[in-house]
Amino acid sequence: MNNTTTPNSTLFLDAFTDIEHKLKEICHEQYHMGFLELIRKAQSFNKIVRKFSTDLKEFAELRNAIIHTRRENFVIAEPHDDIVNEIGRIRDLLYDPPRVNLLTTVKLFVVSPSTPIIEVLKGIAQRNIMHIPVIENNSLRYLLTAKTLARWMAGNIHETDTLRKAFVADVIPFIEKQDYAVVNNQTDLFEVVELFRNTLKGGMHLQAIIITHDGRPVMPLLGIITASDLPKILGLTGSK
Repeated sequence: MNNTTTPNSTLFLDAFTDIEHKLKEICHEQYHMGFLELIRKAQSFNKIVRKFSTDLKEFAELRNAIIHTRRENFVIAEPHDDIVNEIGRIRDLLYDPPRVNLLTTVKLFVVSPSTPIIEVLKGIAQRNIMHIPVIENNSLRYLLTAKTLARWMAGNIHETDTLRKAFVADVIPFIEKQDYAVVNNQTDLFEVVELFRNTLKGGMHLQAIIITHDGRPVMPLLGIITASDLPKILGLTGSK
């Protein structure tokens, strides 16, 4: 049992009611719609509902069991502490999901098409980075990656003066535009996980997600999310 005097069944039902209200809000539902129908409708466009849809359906069954076995002074189907904690966690995620602003960000190393490649390589070595935004006219235009540089260098392996004379502009034809996505600083981390997963399903590999104030590729850039951040993100979202 929980450490308070409130029965687990009451805590469970309170959380269930909160979730039901949130589902109605998500679905813009003003009239009566059953809980399972709310889940079906909401999961089509809400990533958190989609992730926990099976749990929510099981909670609905437990809720019915509690209601139907309730007596004047006690409940036969009293939920376990773990169930109460889990439904409370899902409720909290629905109302206040973790967002990208929870991630620690550092000042980005950015370049322009006129930046010498030598300076780019120095920045990679000094900062231990592999993803570099390319800015032009105060907007994000490309994402320069170590993979892109390697592909470009392989094509110029016999040009001994290439590195000394080359600029970022020379590498741009080798950049894959689908390497990155842009989100705003209030984007929830469930969407971030889904962005990475969807590109894998499509046979691509998202290299990075750039964070800006409003999700447009304009300065200032607030941060960058790469695959190395996924363990922390998965921990914050409870994703697998």
